[in-house]
Amino acid sequence: MRTKFAILAVVLVGASAAFGASAFTSSTIDRSATMNVVSDSNGLIALEDGTSGTLINENSSGALSINLANETAGAGANIDSRYEFGDETDPGNSSAFNITNNGGESYTVNLDYTLTTNDGDNTTENVKFLVFRSGSTTADATVTEETAAQSLSLASGETVNVVLIIDTNTGVSTGDDLSGTLSVTV
Repeated sequence: MRTKFAILAVVLVGASAAFGASAFTSSTIDRSATMNVVSDSNGLIALEDGTSGTLINENSSGALSINLANETAGAGANIDSRYEFGDETDPGNSSAFNITNNGGESYTVNLDYTLTTNDGDNTTENVKFLVFRSGSTTADATVTEETAAQSLSLASGETVNVVLIIDTNTGVSTGDDLSGTLSVTV
């Protein structure tokens, strides 16, 4: 009798070990999510216009806009000229725009500028975004239509200042288009 009881006990223990781990077969758990859509100046990675007036500003939909045709009489950059939006000798007080990490942790931010149409010259840097850390007059990154994406790490709460230079002295002709997309990715 003891042998039968022992065999039955072993079978029951084995069965419970094989099937006992499956306490349930499905579950549904809902969690709330808060995802507000905000203007560029209030985003987790904020883009905020600097000191360049109406040419670089937050447009009516809240997105940072760079538009040389934004003036009433102007239509673009003159040939054989150099425009500097911000001051590379004092970017903390005079910048085209700023990038701020409003998130709670550090992020690596990638910056890239791609022309809408090819300007025909793949060596001359006509559009430059110079990125400066607070208090620095040495650019930590230079992004142009001719370079690959540039990366920099931004600590939580850190702001970098961006100076924009448009140089039409070489590599372009009247009628060329330097319009493009500045991508800021994390």
